[in-house]
Amino acid sequence: MIRRPPRSTQGVSSAASDVYKRQIFTHITALPVSIRFLTKTELFRIPLLSRALKVLGLPRIDRKRAQMNLPKINESIQKVIDNNNSIMIFPEGTRSNQKALLPFKKGAAHIAKQFNLPIIPVVTHNAHELMVKGGVWLKSGDIDIQILEPITDVQSYGVDELTDLLFQIVNEQLTT
Repeated sequence: MIRRPPRSTQGVSSAASDVYKRQIFTHITALPVSIRFLTKTELFRIPLLSRALKVLGLPRIDRKRAQMNLPKINESIQKVIDNNNSIMIFPEGTRSNQKALLPFKKGAAHIAKQFNLPIIPVVTHNAHELMVKGGVWLKSGDIDIQILEPITDVQSYGVDELTDLLFQIVNEQLTT
C-alpha cells in the first residue's frame, strides 16, 4: 500500500528507511517516479543482481573510498538528474532486524544541498518482518510504503541539521 501526501509532488532526491537489497525492487515498482539508487559496491558482487543493477544504470558507491571517488560519484548523480530520474538513498546505510532506525548517514543531505534537490522522505513499514536479515526466503505479507511531504528548503539547513530533520520525520512515522 502506498500512502501519498495530500498534493502530488515529484522530487529528485529521496530517502527511505529499513534498507534491504530485495527492497530495491519493491521501491522501483511502488514509487510514482522513475528512480535510480546509489548502490553500494558490495551489491555488484552478487552475480544476477549485479547484471540487473548495471542494466538499470545505477550509480555505484564504494563506501570505503567514497571521498576518493567523489568526482565520479557526483558525475553519476548528475547523469541521473539529467535523465530526469529521482535518486533513492537509504540513509541508514545498512539494515537491522529491529523496527528502530539506525543512525542516518549524511549522504542524502550532502547530495540534496550540493545539487539543490528536495528530499522526499519515504517510510517503509513492515519490511523488517517480511525480509529477515540473513534470511534467504521472503515471508508473505504486506509492506506499507509511505511517501511524505518533501523537504524543499534544503539550503536553509546545515548537513547535520538536515540529516537530523530527516531522521526525526521518518522516526516519527515509524513510531506512531
